[in-house]
Amino acid sequence: MNEFSTWFEDLVIDLRENFGFVVEFYHTTDKDEFLWAVSFPGSMEQFLAVEETYSQSAERDKVFESYLGLFWPSTLALPPTAKPFLAEPFQRGGHHLFA
Repeated sequence: MNEFSTWFEDLVIDLRENFGFVVEFYHTTDKDEFLWAVSFPGSMEQFLAVEETYSQSAERDKVFESYLGLFWPSTLALPPTAKPFLAEPFQRGGHHLFA
């Protein structure tokens, strides 16, 4: 999990912030579990629009290609119907948070 945390801290957080997201927290456990939450200063519709732009960006592709160099590729293999889980949004300090 150390390699994953380093990759996440060095590349993913900066990339998310470049798209306007705020990584509110992240946590890893000794059981190789990872939990995180990201917020965006806007509505749910704005969040989803920026998430779509982020998901299709060349910058994200490059970061995740570096991930494939570190980890077993099947960890990124999701069924085509998989969707990110978005909890009900709540507001804090002018940001809508989605976990």
